[in-house]
Amino acid sequence: MVWTNIGLTGVLRDLFRGGPTDEEVAQVQTALIIEDEAMIALALAMSVRQAGLDLIGIADNAETALALAEARSPHVALVDVKLNGPIDGMTVGRELARRFHTAIIFTTVYQDRVLKEGRDVAFGLLTKPFASDQVVQELARASQLHVQGSTHFPGMATA
Repeated sequence: MVWTNIGLTGVLRDLFRGGPTDEEVAQVQTALIIEDEAMIALALAMSVRQAGLDLIGIADNAETALALAEARSPHVALVDVKLNGPIDGMTVGRELARRFHTAIIFTTVYQDRVLKEGRDVAFGLLTKPFASDQVVQELARASQLHVQGSTHFPGMATA
């Protein structure tokens, strides 16, 4: 039996029926946060939970992000364009999309770079500062497009 983080109500319900089925667990979409600013990462984590996604981890650099993705392939990733370390967010976003078919939502202060270099892999773009409801909306849209088999958000390719 596989367990997932589904909230207190779900846990109580599952205790009485034996836990979620493997089919229910497979339907839960997963998210990865790649952000080197702790407060922003925490805010993003709260939005991921609010969107109903299972957070598989928070990474502050590309190497950690790829290791987390290797362990549990995320459906969607919130990726800061500027990261600590030698590998930037654009590069790790491309790698996640290529290797794990992850829907990438870039987060940045400077949107021009994403619009020029990341349009072919981006499912969304959040310009800092952003509100929690914006994050939840982008996650919902990216998750839906990902399930439908898109490789990027159609509007990003022509922006």
